[in-house]
Amino acid sequence: MAEGIDQLVAGAVARSSLSAIKEMAMRSAMVPGAVSLAWGLPSFPTPGHIRDAVASALNSDPDIGKYALPNGLPGLRELAAEHYYQRHGVLADPDRNLFVTAGNMQGLHSLFRTLLEPGDEVILTDPGFASHIQQINLCDGQPVFWPLLQP
Repeated sequence: MAEGIDQLVAGAVARSSLSAIKEMAMRSAMVPGAVSLAWGLPSFPTPGHIRDAVASALNSDPDIGKYALPNGLPGLRELAAEHYYQRHGVLADPDRNLFVTAGNMQGLHSLFRTLLEPGDEVILTDPGFASHIQQINLCDGQPVFWPLLQP
């Protein structure tokens, strides 16, 4: 007898659920004319100088449509290392200490996967960003909440 898809899903994923913010975003998308305040969706067009720079790169760089290296473009990592040094006075090797991700969710998931062993505790502020809880759970970590109190 064939197994259902649900039986093939890893336990950590099966036990996870959508965060409230994602659920509300999905609900608001079904209401015509609703404005979702769930996350940052810009209500303004991309500035012209940025569109022009992207168009110029697309038209002049033959490598622009290729996959980047797994740790990001070398030039971007070098600029990030220089910025970090200028801002914080800390040297970072762009080839060993930095990698570029598509966003903070991917970056944090990579960080948690790299650092967490099963049962490791991760301190999160409460209230905090709900997606961190799911990411930590998926990496077999244990979220520990630190309440934020008004002064």
